[in-house]
Amino acid sequence: MKKLITFLLAAVFIMSCDKQEDYTPNLLSTVNAPNAEDLDDIIIPQNFNWSSSYKGTLSVSLDANSALNTNGAPIHITNLSGEILDRAVIENNEAEFYYNIPQNDERIFLKYPNTGESVEILNQENIILPVGKEDRDIERDSTFVGSGKKGKAIVAKTAANVLVNGDFTVNDIGFDGSSEYDVRTPGKWYAQDSDGEWVDNSGNGVYKSKKNNKWGTIMQSVAASPNAPYSASFTYTGNSNKVTGYVDFFDSNDNWISYKNFSESSGNATASGTTPNNCAYVQIYIKQKKKGYIDDVVLDMTVPNADSDGDGVIDSNDEFPNDPTKAYTSKFPTSGYQTLAFEDLWPAKGDFDFNDMVVSNQVVYGLDANGDKVDATFTISLDAAGSGFSNGLAVVFTDGNRQAINQSIITSVSGDASLDPNVPNGVIVFNDVFLAQTNFYQNNGVGLSGTPDVFTFTIVFNSAVNNQVIIPDTYIFRTLTRGQEVHLDGFTGTPAANSSFNNTIDDVSGTYNTDTGLPWAIEIVTANKTFQHPNEKVDILLAYPGFQLWAENGGGVNTTWVTSPVPGLVF
Repeated sequence: MKKLITFLLAAVFIMSCDKQEDYTPNLLSTVNAPNAEDLDDIIIPQNFNWSSSYKGTLSVSLDANSALNTNGAPIHITNLSGEILDRAVIENNEAEFYYNIPQNDERIFLKYPNTGESVEILNQENIILPVGKEDRDIERDSTFVGSGKKGKAIVAKTAANVLVNGDFTVNDIGFDGSSEYDVRTPGKWYAQDSDGEWVDNSGNGVYKSKKNNKWGTIMQSVAASPNAPYSASFTYTGNSNKVTGYVDFFDSNDNWISYKNFSESSGNATASGTTPNNCAYVQIYIKQKKKGYIDDVVLDMTVPNADSDGDGVIDSNDEFPNDPTKAYTSKFPTSGYQTLAFEDLWPAKGDFDFNDMVVSNQVVYGLDANGDKVDATFTISLDAAGSGFSNGLAVVFTDGNRQAINQSIITSVSGDASLDPNVPNGVIVFNDVFLAQTNFYQNNGVGLSGTPDVFTFTIVFNSAVNNQVIIPDTYIFRTLTRGQEVHLDGFTGTPAANSSFNNTIDDVSGTYNTDTGLPWAIEIVTANKTFQHPNEKVDILLAYPGFQLWAENGGGVNTTWVTSPVPGLVF
């Protein structure tokens, strides 16, 4: 009967692609018996990735203002609170990430910090992010009315001003009609148009717009240091005045690289921050109309922030302030912890209790100031060893498409692992799970129980890895039959795997799936390692009644199944 059902479903699946959202919700639940007690009795989408997470490669393209130079600039993945979870470097307006987050516990965003634009990542493969495209001619929504009598300049707050003639005491204003995205020669004010003018207003020099419907634009640049705290301000006045201002940043090649808006309120405009790490010039750019005035423009820049290791990242932003080889970290998974639960009888099906080996994993990548990967530190908890066989645990790095990386990227391994001589870019954590344990335990409700052993090791990369996406594929293998490997769906056997096992017994062409879509390993990504694996001989459908609906819909519905185990059926 199962073969007949599979045949009937072929027409439905033939147009499907690799995205799990392409499956119609509840399509298979109309075929599978509800409340099944044996995973082997249900049919699953063949291309389901068996991961309780949102994950994938994200290609980013910046739709940037043509004047904005983004090469070498950072771009971040952040969470809702603004914490940086991962970072990349823009090249030719493009970047790439691999993200893997819990299905229920996290919202993540793509942010371009140089200009502040961001967008939420919603399980996407491609994002186009507009940056630096704010319309500088748009009128602000509010009406700004200065204090004091009409036409009187407002007194500026005392500050160390690096601008020349910031209070307009003299009429020394040049003309430069080039773009506002071009840096001016430092040392004086330049008007960009003829719609503004210097005036003596009751003994106070100010810069005034001439017309109600034309912007009078003025700007001045100064030489600047990278990573220097700055504060800027100006005052404005006039009836129904419209005003806008920016602090623009340029590199040593005069490329416009970033900007900050002034915030205007009740006659005062302010902006503050830190200059970018490749900043060479700061330019103040202000425009006003409705015959309004600006006055007392101040730019204060203090000594650059400390950079103790000289890597170009200030200490307050540097996670390794005394190590010039590293500046930042990123994690795998992007947020939370990865738990992998294995069945080990491949290519024959097991009992689907997924406790033959259970490991929880978190990887912390060390990144240099350019965002290139320097090393990776693994912390792997051996949560269960419920098998009757001796199995080993290993890791191999793949690219963002889960394919082998052609060149060697590993320099050395230290700690609780060693280089795998038979697998390029691979390491062996242990060859025999029982010999690796401090004290024997199985943690499966039948055998001995114990506190999980933790294996920690650091892999140092060579320069070939740079900032490319790499994914750790953590897998198990039979101790006495090294070529008998078990991987998560979507990965393939390593060069050490024995391909003669492929397409035998229950395996389909070495895909680590059966002909009804069942796996030998599942991945659960949670914020705090909350997955409780089933006890021995307890099918996961019995331990987690919500698992069936989640699995037969390709993971797109019932994503909270992992939070509702049956007491007494899980460890």
